[in-house]
Amino acid sequence: MKRIRMAAVLWAVGMPARGGMFAFAWLALIIAGTAEADYRNPPGWEANPYFTHQSWEFGSGASPVNADIDLNPFGQPRLGIHGANIDWSGYKLGREGVWTIGEGWAQVEGIIPNEENEELSKEVWIQATLHTNIRGEVPIDILFEFPAGIFTVTPIESSVIVATDGWRHHTSVFDLTPQPDWEVVSLNFSAPSGIYVAIDELVVDTRCIPEPATVVMLALGGLGLVRRRKR
Repeated sequence: MKRIRMAAVLWAVGMPARGGMFAFAWLALIIAGTAEADYRNPPGWEANPYFTHQSWEFGSGASPVNADIDLNPFGQPRLGIHGANIDWSGYKLGREGVWTIGEGWAQVEGIIPNEENEELSKEVWIQATLHTNIRGEVPIDILFEFPAGIFTVTPIESSVIVATDGWRHHTSVFDLTPQPDWEVVSLNFSAPSGIYVAIDELVVDTRCIPEPATVVMLALGGLGLVRRRKR
């Protein structure tokens, strides 16, 4: 346990400063003060110096569209809607601003800019607020696109929270290694006949962490420093 703590401290010291603790507090206050009723069980990554937060509430049928809430210092997150059987409504199922997928295929995809540093790894937290008449799991695939290079996508966890009004909060977390300059996050839906899937909000949070090899090197360096001091 001591080694893990030492590596964590060295990682924090080694990260470049991006506005200091005041910037972290500012980000946290903005998120806390924002009326995002569907931001359920967020990951709490605001203190990470590479933290980004972007959300789309679909107040109009525009596509592509910028994020309604954009806390990404690395570029402009954008989202596009694709498919022949996906329609926007100003009010539906008790919500304002809803895209509804009917029979067939549809895609909701957003581009997320990152810190350009391949020595880092990245975690992506995705939450979609959905409503459907499907019993069981919603037919949704989450895919990623990257710049040229080799990247590994590892699912970490997923969960579904069903609210009392029937809306579902689908949350998925992924690890991307190494960190790409940007990634496209695609939510792909395939609805059979008689089925609909409605989406009212999409939220994407990200943070950067050292790659496993970097953590080992930092830990070994820290242990060497301790040994030299003991001598």
